[in-house]
Amino acid sequence: HSKWCFLKGGLGDEAEFTGATSGRVSHSPSPAVTEAVRQAELPFPAQDIIDSAKSFATSLPDTDAPAPKAVYGDLVTSGDEAATEENYPAAMVAYRQALAINPNDGAVWQALAEAALRRADAVAGQSEGDNSYDLSYVGSNAAMNAFLRSTTVETRASALRALANSLEYREMWREAIATMRAYRTARRRRCSASRT
Repeated sequence: HSKWCFLKGGLGDEAEFTGATSGRVSHSPSPAVTEAVRQAELPFPAQDIIDSAKSFATSLPDTDAPAPKAVYGDLVTSGDEAATEENYPAAMVAYRQALAINPNDGAVWQALAEAALRRADAVAGQSEGDNSYDLSYVGSNAAMNAFLRSTTVETRASALRALANSLEYREMWREAIATMRAYRTARRRRCSASRT
């Protein structure tokens, strides 16, 4: 073995070669850079909501600690199954426990936001048990965490829609309207990108 390394200027056809290993280096923004870019895109001064979302995320290992041998993937699957069955309280428990293990999964944050909003829709206006405001607080925190981690136009649009709906429940009208406008802009970009 000569232990040579050949750096390529472009990708060619992949071919196996005995005694050789090939690899690709891809460059993607760090989570901190992605978060900074997303914050700059928010259509209103959102630092309070961002701080609340971050605090919510860091508190989950204390407030929603999973069983000692719980597996992240199993918790996510359990949450997805509960959401499919419209058992949103169970879905929220599973997603929160999953995020207590790994708070960096934007898709699970989005799933938590959606589950919280669906549950808020179900209980809103009930004479007893209407905790839609508390659920919308969970929804806005989850949606903001999903948005700050979003890396595609589609995931940004979904997070903005959930954030706007949560802020509407919280009667933060100015922020909700601005966020809904940002969602519509992102959705138009998503649609135009899919046509090209």
